[in-house]
Amino acid sequence: QQQQQQQQQQQQQQQRHIRRCMATCAPPPLESSIEVLDHHEASSKLATSPFYVLKVGNLALCCNGLLDDPAGLFPTRRGRLNHAMVWHAVGPTDGSDPDLVQLQTPVAPGARLTANPICGQRPCMSMDSAGDPLATARAYYAAIPFPVEGTDRLRLALKRADGQDGYLMLDEHGLHEVSAARLTEQCLFDIVDVSDAVKTGGDPMVNLEDPTFFVPTSSAEEAAAAAAQALAQPQGTPCGTSTLVKLAPGSDEYVAVEAYFQGTLGRHAHIDSIEKVHNEHQAAFFEFWYDKMTRRSPTKTPPQSMDLWHGTRRTPTSVILGDENGFDMRHGMRGMWGQGIYFAERAEYSDRYAHKPGMHPWDGGGG
Repeated sequence: QQQQQQQQQQQQQQQRHIRRCMATCAPPPLESSIEVLDHHEASSKLATSPFYVLKVGNLALCCNGLLDDPAGLFPTRRGRLNHAMVWHAVGPTDGSDPDLVQLQTPVAPGARLTANPICGQRPCMSMDSAGDPLATARAYYAAIPFPVEGTDRLRLALKRADGQDGYLMLDEHGLHEVSAARLTEQCLFDIVDVSDAVKTGGDPMVNLEDPTFFVPTSSAEEAAAAAAQALAQPQGTPCGTSTLVKLAPGSDEYVAVEAYFQGTLGRHAHIDSIEKVHNEHQAAFFEFWYDKMTRRSPTKTPPQSMDLWHGTRRTPTSVILGDENGFDMRHGMRGMWGQGIYFAERAEYSDRYAHKPGMHPWDGGGG
């Protein structure tokens, strides 16, 4: 009984400390066109309506499906309301505690947000571990409600449910875990119910810096004009035999590349622009070998194509992009597996070989 009383006193002190920390933080304005849970509702409602966006201010938590990798969880301000931005909240199957939730992602069915065994380390996505009660406990978070004075708004602090003092925090650098003593406004999540938007299908644009949240869809005529413009000859910056076209921030292609880059870089990076390379010579060469390998396959199965990263190091990127041959193995350096051109699945690996302004061909290293 003494232990229980001590635990209750500690919890009460912790709650008072959190509220004191939050009292000095001015809440952002309430969005008018989205449903934010009101403080009269229990946090167990998380498990009754399937699809949510977890946002802190103008940042939403996204997941690219990478398992056991904290870099797979990243923030975004805008993009499509697709699987990467949507979360599914599940409560305990035995109904033991309605305030406990598991956060799952549609990107990787069966994966759930799991706290690191070491408190204070970044959480990541993991699959169910059958027969491991500790791993199961680390996959649950206690949803602690924090009403915002003067509104019907509820924000939740998500505390790990395995008994350790760890709260989720989302900022520009991704998802972190902090102690109660370090709680800030960035630890209070707005839980936005987007079930209706998901059920109606499509992938509407979302801009968390816009008070309306959902960006109005274009008319059919505007959509047709945009599609025709996309099919037209790209207008961009000449680079040798290539044309570099800047992708529009917020477009599907931009968001996909941004998510792949930020999700595999291992750290947050500011992106000035993303350019797409149009080169008829390289495209024709690719298609030739793609068709040839398909014909050589006994089952006529097309070869697998992948999006990979490459750091050019001492060779300026413009030299490769502007040449009609593109990546030319004749100029490749001898690496671990012999002479060739090396690519990586993770941006953080190729980042070591990234070309830097002022670097010269005689600076050493592979190209």
